[in-house]
Amino acid sequence: MSIRPALSKLHHKDVRQRRRAVRHLFEIDDPNALSGFIQLLDDEDYWFREKSMEAIEKWAASADLKLFEDLSKSDDNKKRLLAARISGRAHKSGVLILKKLTTDTQPNIRLAAWKSLIEIEDDEISNAIIFSDRAVRKEAVYKIMENKKLVRKFIHQILNDSADSVRSGGIQLLTKNPELLNEKEILETIGPISDISNPRDKARIVGIMIPQALKDKDVASEIVALTEEKNSEFIDIFSRKLRENDWKEIPGLKNAIIEYANDSLTARLLIGVRGKEEMEIRDKILKNENRSESLKSRLIEDLIGREITSSTKEIILLLSESEDKMVRQSATNLIRELS
Repeated sequence: MSIRPALSKLHHKDVRQRRRAVRHLFEIDDPNALSGFIQLLDDEDYWFREKSMEAIEKWAASADLKLFEDLSKSDDNKKRLLAARISGRAHKSGVLILKKLTTDTQPNIRLAAWKSLIEIEDDEISNAIIFSDRAVRKEAVYKIMENKKLVRKFIHQILNDSADSVRSGGIQLLTKNPELLNEKEILETIGPISDISNPRDKARIVGIMIPQALKDKDVASEIVALTEEKNSEFIDIFSRKLRENDWKEIPGLKNAIIEYANDSLTARLLIGVRGKEEMEIRDKILKNENRSESLKSRLIEDLIGREITSSTKEIILLLSESEDKMVRQSATNLIRELS
């Protein structure tokens, strides 16, 4: 069946024939079938109305401006949402439609309209980034990510936004443009890393700043202070970023790991690592009475199956007589392995 007979059957008395025609037209995938589907927009049958909107979204093009206008004026939320998604296809001619829809009473329609509008009209980004709806502002951030000039223009405004989700988008902008962190004004806008509430955002910023900590004592102090953080999501990223760099060269960090750093962070930095310097740090932790017994046990168990120094063996022998059952058992197991 070609397109013309299929179109004629869209209005057949037999609903089964109509449904077959719809399915066949979608299989043919010919935009010329659109006119037939437009006539189904107000069909009594819900299934045909849905298929009509599906066809419009699939095939409508810039020449269908009148259709976009009609959809945007509908009392049906679904039709206005459809208009918000596709009116950008009319390019400049669709701007007026989209601008009207950016003030729609329905949040999802407003958001879709703004998303389409800033895709075709860069000048509207400055309006989107100050819009009352935070979802719209966040969408503007995604668009800004695509253009370095826009990043530099709006980054301060984004980082000072009242919404956490928008500021989080600003953090993502910085991870993609780390050179901005060399600017004092940006650092002041971010404020102390420890004050960032979102653990993932905090870790992202730390990941960018770790290389700076190698040469800046103030940044190093902030990094060292973060070794006491307890959030597992933060620790996961933080430890990975530290291992990607020569973390032992960050002023004060080695001492923090030996004396008081979070157990999970400490273990992630040392377990599975065989370097001489890491071994020395491990030995100091095992001798440190202020470190937890569970951490010591984990570090001892990590030594099973490895070659260890005589100084480490001496420490393990002492720990095999520890009052703590967990440490004593781990140390005893390692001694048996070595003998």
